[in-house]
Amino acid sequence: MSLSSVAIRRPVFTVMCAVAVLVMGLVGLKRLGTDLFPDVSFPVVVVSVPYPGASPTEVETLVARPLEDAVVSLNGIDRVKSFSRESMGQVIILFKLGVDITEAAAEVRDRVAQTRYKLPAAIKEPSVSRLDVSASPILIYTLRGRRPLAELRKLGDDVLKPQLGQRTPPAQRVDEDGRGRHVEPAHARLLDRG
Repeated sequence: MSLSSVAIRRPVFTVMCAVAVLVMGLVGLKRLGTDLFPDVSFPVVVVSVPYPGASPTEVETLVARPLEDAVVSLNGIDRVKSFSRESMGQVIILFKLGVDITEAAAEVRDRVAQTRYKLPAAIKEPSVSRLDVSASPILIYTLRGRRPLAELRKLGDDVLKPQLGQRTPPAQRVDEDGRGRHVEPAHARLLDRG
């Protein structure tokens, strides 16, 4: 006896089963928790090292590689990546899910401190931070045009940045990054306004 033959011979039973599945789905939907800004924690630690005036090659050989070698033997590591650009090196350590990220960040901080003597004296203090998704900008504005970069920067500094700070709700933070500007809104004020 197949399922289709039972469904055809007993239509009331079939409809009742469909209604039961629908009701369970609606109950489950009502109980499903949602959040506009959920508390999400990724097991990622980022080491950033400013090295003023250094080329990407110098940053890679003198900063990124020694730091990679120092942290790669830590327990629970999934992958280690590094990015080297002019005057800045970053090492991103991705841990396996389930690793206590607070403890892992402390271990990375210790390894970076132990490796500090191997790094060039001209570097600025390395910063070790956990990846925080909630700190990511919600909105990124890009200002571009045919005008010279200095004129665009002045326009951004004198016009755009002050206006972003005066909006309702005002931006919590407005950052510049090279040729970019990152705006972080005040989350509490956004929630108040719906």
